[in-house]
Amino acid sequence: MRMGEMFDDIYPTINCLKEMRDIELSVLYLDASDEILVRRYKETRRNHPLSPDGNITAGITKERAKLKGIIDIANQIVDTTTYSPQKLGETIDRLFCEIDEQGIMIVVTTFGYKRGIPIDADMVFDMRFLPNPYYQEELREHTGREKGVREFVLSFPRARIFLDKINELVNYVSPYYLEQDKKQLVIAIGCTGGVHRSVVMAEELYSILKEQGHRVTIEHRDIKLN
Repeated sequence: MRMGEMFDDIYPTINCLKEMRDIELSVLYLDASDEILVRRYKETRRNHPLSPDGNITAGITKERAKLKGIIDIANQIVDTTTYSPQKLGETIDRLFCEIDEQGIMIVVTTFGYKRGIPIDADMVFDMRFLPNPYYQEELREHTGREKGVREFVLSFPRARIFLDKINELVNYVSPYYLEQDKKQLVIAIGCTGGVHRSVVMAEELYSILKEQGHRVTIEHRDIKLN
């Protein structure tokens, strides 16, 4: 955005790079929620380049409109809303290091629908079809990483069946993502709050994929926000 009128030159430049046979082009789009972007601008005490009068929110709105073309052509999209600088660095390393014989990096992340779907998700699965442990008084204050909640969610046959189906789908599509130069596959698993059902299912899927030899990590976006 600080390029001013020169910004529009980025599109023909990208097209030119794509036509060069000796260059492997990858476009990375970093995003974050409006709330977090406003906070970051205030912490650095800088004005938004598209809103010199100090209205940060208005600047962000204009910026999103101008960047629409970039997000449409991006190879990788990363939502940095909950990221520390260290975690962002690790993510960048993971995306752009050499891929070894183990193939694509799979990221399993959980979220609560009341806070929105992660913008960088490649595949989204909704766990709200499972009975909610929140309505079990003895489980309400616990998370899906704890034994009681895990046993409750997995006691329903539909949970195990759905896990098998997700696993089958992930194993089917992951080689094709890699074929399309996608270095990571983000699997987002959600429930109402991102604390109980989604966490149980994500932890189970993570264990299954790890046992199968996949390169896999797990993140729980909203587990501490409830």
